[in-house]
Amino acid sequence: MIDRILIRSTPGRAPAVPIPFARLGALLARGVALALVLLLAALTLPVAPAHAAGSSIALGASRVAVGDTLTVDYATDAPDTTNWIAIYRAEDGTPDGSPASRAYQYAPDVAGTVTFTISGSRLVPGEYLVYFLALDGYTQLVEPAALTIVEAGAVEPVASTLSLAASSARVGESIQVSYTTGAPSNTNWIGIYRLADGTPDGDPGSRVWSYAPGTSGTVELALASGVFTAGEYRVFFLANDGYQQLAEPLALTVLPEPASLAALVAEYRSADARVGDPFRVTVSALFHTTGAEEPSFTLEGAPAWLTVQGGVASGTPDAAGAASVTVLARLGELTARAELTIPVVPAGASLGDELTIVSYNAWHQGAQVADGRMKEIRTFLEQGADVVALQESSSAHASELAALLGWSWYGDGGDTTVISRYPLAETVASSAADGVRVVVDAEQNRSVWVLSAHLGYARYGPYYAQEGRSVEYILSEENVQRGPQVRDNIETMAQLAQDYPGVPIVYAGDLNTPSHLDWTEANRDQHGGLVVPWPVSTELHAAGFVDSYRTVHPDPVADPATSWTPRFLDEPQDRIDFIYLKGEALRITDSRYFHGASMDEWASDHGSFATVFRWVSEDDAGETLPGTGVTTPDAGAPSVRQLAATGTDASPAWAFGLLLGGLLALAIARFSVRRRRV
Repeated sequence: MIDRILIRSTPGRAPAVPIPFARLGALLARGVALALVLLLAALTLPVAPAHAAGSSIALGASRVAVGDTLTVDYATDAPDTTNWIAIYRAEDGTPDGSPASRAYQYAPDVAGTVTFTISGSRLVPGEYLVYFLALDGYTQLVEPAALTIVEAGAVEPVASTLSLAASSARVGESIQVSYTTGAPSNTNWIGIYRLADGTPDGDPGSRVWSYAPGTSGTVELALASGVFTAGEYRVFFLANDGYQQLAEPLALTVLPEPASLAALVAEYRSADARVGDPFRVTVSALFHTTGAEEPSFTLEGAPAWLTVQGGVASGTPDAAGAASVTVLARLGELTARAELTIPVVPAGASLGDELTIVSYNAWHQGAQVADGRMKEIRTFLEQGADVVALQESSSAHASELAALLGWSWYGDGGDTTVISRYPLAETVASSAADGVRVVVDAEQNRSVWVLSAHLGYARYGPYYAQEGRSVEYILSEENVQRGPQVRDNIETMAQLAQDYPGVPIVYAGDLNTPSHLDWTEANRDQHGGLVVPWPVSTELHAAGFVDSYRTVHPDPVADPATSWTPRFLDEPQDRIDFIYLKGEALRITDSRYFHGASMDEWASDHGSFATVFRWVSEDDAGETLPGTGVTTPDAGAPSVRQLAATGTDASPAWAFGLLLGGLLALAIARFSVRRRRV
């Protein structure tokens, strides 16, 4: 959406010539008049169906009874928030607004499912057609599907079955699940839940799942270590990406895997301790174990103030300096060790002079790979993370990670969460983002807001670039979903800055869009010849947020850091994960891009970033600190709000008038279409 239009001269071209006021008014009037003429022509010309080759619909059943529900699966290569699926009587003819549809639902995504309840006076027994239509209008995206509605009770209940190859399996093994159904759908699915989780409703999520398309088939589900522990589970057959049960759930007993013990990292540095203050660190997090038994732990070379019990080392330091300790784990005859360093600062000194924040996409809560939870924890330990902003997470996922690490966590029920080895305070929610204030040192008034964001994935810009679309088209699509989301995030963070003066803000996550700092003249040959001022990054930079990775690695050719995706190399490779900073209290000292040495050792489908910050101190007075202060986008890169100025040098008023008239025309047309739909 273009909020306002800036008519300005384009770099490298002659500046626009001032136009007398009378001439300006005439040009505006001519533009509006031409746009209205075009509207009238468009409304009077007949529109023939233009089916999109990449669109489809599939009914959950072609015969339904009054009182039942009908599911419609859809897919399209021309997604839009105003695409819609509608039910018409067969005798109504081709949809044109009169008569109106009997029922409709919006179908905004690339693929999805909508559900209709067959009730009321408008959906009575008879023959119907189900249409997939475009842009709040009547252009057909695909041939309609026939539907018969019959009296209540005239349709036999649909039978579905579920069976297991075995009623028990060990952690680390796989289980085969077979199914049949009379209500096939591409979004029917099979999930495994702990018995204690109760009936599935979305929270907690399933431990593992797979789609179960068609009328019958078999899926194989991995009982990955770190996701599954020994215990009782149930296997559910569920409908249409939801929680309606298609068959009775089956009991599954998960047995412990054979005992094993290994250190996840050879060396680990804990958070700072302070003389006179109680301290604790969860040393069990440094090891990975399997089997029914829990390991025991001892400390070698520990100072007298430090003891260990139940996998937690704790005590109150009595002297400053680094405490170097060997943590020894035992599990039966198995042993493993890790070196632990505990920095101890003097009484009254500040904690956490350095702060490492990681952004990490968990790829469906780490459930897509074997031993996902263990691999996630090892990653966070190796990176020395103090705080992790998680996407594709959940409250259950974050709480489990935090429990294993001995950390704190925050989530609001969505797929963005934050875990931290420092205490957490107030929280905030915004569009596709959740945040929390991390209290690094309450005595020294050191805290930071960390927001984890996962912006919408539809209308992905690099796909359009591959297709040869123009910059103008790409920017208009970016502004449908991600643009409003990031603007809402920016407003939320502006309020935080006002309510918590001096507290820095870190905005991190999977933003599902590249950066204007990466699509430049220097590498346009890698991007279809395009230089794109991506709206999310330009808006963030204009609001004073600093891209931490590009602060340390400014050259996108030398350091592309293409976080999407090291796992799927046939995808367009782009940096779409970010850690942004706003605030004068922190400076950026390092930022690194990382992923597993092999995908077998990596739990995500994204690469990740870790940024190291340092608190600004009195010693920094007068120093120019990278990564602090306000950064604005390159003056030569037009923002999305300046897009309308492109190519209008000869007559900006004429172009503005045409655009104004066009917006008026679209508003009239949209109103008329919606009125016909009511």
